Amino acid sequence: DIARRWEAVSLQHSVKAEAFQAGEDGVMVAVFPTRAQARALAVEGGEKPADLHLTLAYLGKADDLTPEQTRRLYEVVSAFAVLAGPLKARINGRAEFNPKEKAPPVVALVDSPSLPDWRARLVEALERAGLPVSHEHGFIPHITLRYGGGFESAPDVPEMEFEFGSVVVAASGKRAPPSMLSTTVE
Repeated sequence: DIARRWEAVSLQHSVKAEAFQAGEDGVMVAVFPTRAQARALAVEGGEKPADLHLTLAYLGKADDLTPEQTRRLYEVVSAFAVLAGPLKARINGRAEFNPKEKAPPVVALVDSPSLPDWRARLVEALERAGLPVSHEHGFIPHITLRYGGGFESAPDVPEMEFEFGSVVVAASGKRAPPSMLSTTVE
């Protein structure tokens, strides 16, 4: 059980809590496509390729986390990365969320048979460590390509295979160094 074993794992990829930049923005745990995959997914007028990501867990506003929670966040994510192993997935089409909003997001849908359980283990580990994971929405794996502009005018997304090799904590628009996913505990 990852949540019970995280303290015993070698945290070779851990990140110091001081790297966390508090501010008004939110805190998330995410995986990012490679640069080449992000460039292939990017759409005109949309998110920058470097910003394309799949959010695994949203933890609210950065200012709402205590220094102790911030430290535990990095420890849990680092331990999870060592224990969880790489995540294989593929882009499987596009969709539009909340079409009645002023600028509804157009997204690339991410499909992976192992993703729901993989993510559930991460969320369980975060919550057992006392971290406030948001449950405001259900989990629909996606990468937001742009906000607004209409679904019909968004270009088709290429079908592509992914292997996410790292998991990242991002807060206030800044990313911590990634924790590399591994199939072995070092």
